[in-house]
Amino acid sequence: MIERAITIAVAVAVLGGLAAPAARAQDVSTKAVLTFSRPVEIPGQVLPAGTYTFALSDAMSDRHIVQVLSADQSRVVAIVMTIPNYRLAFSGDAVITFTELPAGSGEALRAWRYPGSALGHELVYPRPRAVQLARRANAVVPATAEGIVGADALKTAALVAITPDEQELPVAVAIQTTLRSAGSSLARAAGAGPSERDGVPPPAQGLDLVRIGLFGLAAIAAGLLMLVFGRRYVAPAR
Repeated sequence: MIERAITIAVAVAVLGGLAAPAARAQDVSTKAVLTFSRPVEIPGQVLPAGTYTFALSDAMSDRHIVQVLSADQSRVVAIVMTIPNYRLAFSGDAVITFTELPAGSGEALRAWRYPGSALGHELVYPRPRAVQLARRANAVVPATAEGIVGADALKTAALVAITPDEQELPVAVAIQTTLRSAGSSLARAAGAGPSERDGVPPPAQGLDLVRIGLFGLAAIAAGLLMLVFGRRYVAPAR
């Protein structure tokens, strides 16, 4: 009975370790409350200074539909589309705006992250504006055709990536939208900054630590199982 109890306990511990990463991945907020001290541009409009809630409305494999809500969350101010970007470096901030824009042109919101997540959610701008932002900020900007509005239209709109020299590339080629350690050489050639292309993104480092922990649990489990079942075949001392 004791040996069986130990075996069950070890199995439960291993299964618990395997389930923990999935539980942590699901336990991430899908709302971000952002406060802007001055007007900030989002696709299709400029938000006055103030507090807004960016709430995930619908998630698909290659894009997210996001509602921008008023401070009290009673009114939908805008509906925008984002794509995941694993190369954005937030440096402790919750938002990233486009830099090196002409003086007096204000700030355009590039991406934000939800609480508890290291993943950047990058806004998709209409193509004409994406061309301007890419050229002026020397960055790759995801884009869609001009005039596409509303959640339904955004769900099916074709996506491209605009480079600083106005090339049009597939999004998956120019922007790291999935978790992988190797950066895209095309993204580098397109003008991605050092902070976006160097090193392994934080989520990958976190997964490495999880794998190390799971290997440790498996080793402990194997050792205990060998100890328990090995005793059955040891001849008693005479």
